[in-house]
Amino acid sequence: MLGNLEYSLEECFKKRFFNRNKLFLEKILLLKNEDFALDLGGGTGILAELLAKYCKKFYVLDPDQKKIRFGSMRYKNVEFVLGKTEENRFPDNFFDKVLVNLSFHHIENQDASLREITRILKPSGLLVIHEIDPNSYTGKFVNWFENKLKKWGCNFYLPPKLEEKVEGYDFRVVKTFVAPQGYWIAARNTKK
Repeated sequence: MLGNLEYSLEECFKKRFFNRNKLFLEKILLLKNEDFALDLGGGTGILAELLAKYCKKFYVLDPDQKKIRFGSMRYKNVEFVLGKTEENRFPDNFFDKVLVNLSFHHIENQDASLREITRILKPSGLLVIHEIDPNSYTGKFVNWFENKLKKWGCNFYLPPKLEEKVEGYDFRVVKTFVAPQGYWIAARNTKK
């Protein structure tokens, strides 16, 4: 029961986030009817559900079995996959778009994950990362909560450092956008 309440609160937050950022998300992701898209760390899939109507198929990859089970019971037009980014079973060059929304800092092995994103993303495919600015008030609170209180070992980056990290894995940053308490990075896969 508590899990359902937690997931309902998460969905409420993500719906509110989506409604405030809908035009921006549509503009940055540029989803097309023929696209296969992936939300890494997408949790219960509410964001994927809201974006799924703009593309051919939307997937969620998340390591939390309870979130995957909860989302798959609610959202039938989203494909849920249990697993970690760095250990996924998606085929090479499968996705047109990969979204990492407020979850990159949670990924344990970010370097292996970026290599895997490069592998599963088509050449010229788009990677979009939304992250919290660790110097913002919200960023300082989230960093304290997740690292000091919860001891999750999250890694937060300022935009230039994350751009540098992403570009080290066959990506070219196209644009970095400032957002309230955070930022978005859009990068193209440059592999041949």
